[in-house]
Amino acid sequence: MVCIQFNIIKITPIRILKQGKVILTNKLMIPSNQEISKYELYNPKLKKFSAYINEFSIQLKNRFNEQLLNFTNSTCQIMESIIDIKKQDRLSSSNTSLIYFNQTTNNFDLGMLIFNLDPYNQTDKQYKIEIQCKTQSLIKELLYKIKVQSLICQLGEFNVLNGCLTCQSTQGFYSVTYNATKCSIFDKIKFEAITSNNIKLKPGYWRSHQESDLANDCFKNIESYKGGWAVGDEICKIGHVGGLCEECDKHNTRGDGYYFINDQFSCLNCSNFSINILSLGLSISFYNIKQCIENQLTLCFIKTHLKFCSYPVQDEYKLRDYLIKVIAQLYLDIFCNLYFQHSIFFFIYFVKQMNDTPYFLTRNLDCEISQSFEIELIYIRVLGMFTLISLQIFVIQLTVNIFIMLTKGKFSSNISSITIIYLYISLGMDLQVCFTSLITDKVNFPHIITFIFEQIIKQT
Repeated sequence: MVCIQFNIIKITPIRILKQGKVILTNKLMIPSNQEISKYELYNPKLKKFSAYINEFSIQLKNRFNEQLLNFTNSTCQIMESIIDIKKQDRLSSSNTSLIYFNQTTNNFDLGMLIFNLDPYNQTDKQYKIEIQCKTQSLIKELLYKIKVQSLICQLGEFNVLNGCLTCQSTQGFYSVTYNATKCSIFDKIKFEAITSNNIKLKPGYWRSHQESDLANDCFKNIESYKGGWAVGDEICKIGHVGGLCEECDKHNTRGDGYYFINDQFSCLNCSNFSINILSLGLSISFYNIKQCIENQLTLCFIKTHLKFCSYPVQDEYKLRDYLIKVIAQLYLDIFCNLYFQHSIFFFIYFVKQMNDTPYFLTRNLDCEISQSFEIELIYIRVLGMFTLISLQIFVIQLTVNIFIMLTKGKFSSNISSITIIYLYISLGMDLQVCFTSLITDKVNFPHIITFIFEQIIKQT
């Protein structure tokens, strides 16, 4: 009669990495369709693999905890079974393999075993491994039962045949998404190199997240993308952040310093404070000179036409109102015509930035504003533009009132209407640009859209 000694192995709760998250479990987590001793866990934060189980074996010891040796021709029969948790019935069982005693290591090596346990069909089921060992020296047969759970697929693996297999990067296959059912194919246009679970992008392409294989073409500012193995902000050059690296790091989120956008829409370090002061001073000086020249030219033009046309003096204000409207319409027509001429695009850009005084001032104060206020910079910029416009109206109105008081003249409502029309024509485009930027602000927006879109694809 054969005597069987039955043992249930209980495992102390351990922490294990499961798809990038640390979980606590009291079951032995094993891979499916992969050799246990060669299986490695991937850490997305450290971006490297580490050995999971260094040794998985059975050693025979006596009651003094001394290892017993020389068990020649001893074997262990390995069986895997599936138990229904609710009914406690055995759904299926199968013999996995027969292991012989290893004379070199003096144990039964279980690390070479490969189990087939579906990692995505474990609801209301319990996987068990039964190990029945026979030895010639012992009368008893040893039976061990271990509760196990199958590891779900990690990055670089895909689910097939009730298990997980690794994508072969040497053959041009990879997977950067969890629970993938097939491997993706290497893109020669966008990718420079791949591993089983990572992508090295060429310069000029951007990837939002580590779990995304969607490489976006950088069409706006190619110089801000450095390419490589990184994703998100890390793939951008120093000073650039956000979706497609289109924003400057105004809040020092990457730790490389504060950056602001210049007239060429490039990111410059705020530590070079002289650039801000110089551009601010030049902008104010140019604006004052421009206003003086425009006023003198307008007065000269009006007086010349008054003299030529013999208009009476009392019609001077009406004529000025009419002429300014005509000149404003003329400027608008010229701008529309020149805008579609690519050969003089640089000239239009230069004229536009020199006339966008409030927008130019607020843009060059980004460094100071971002470090002084907790409000989003885009809102501060809108408020700053309204403040500067209001200040311009106030200064013009104050100057007119002082001039009327000194000359003892009579105030005309045409002056206010002319001022408002001029400011609207001069600054209306700036306000539209600012409000459009506020609505279509792209800080992390493409990343969020891409991530949500991919999550919907996975769920469907």
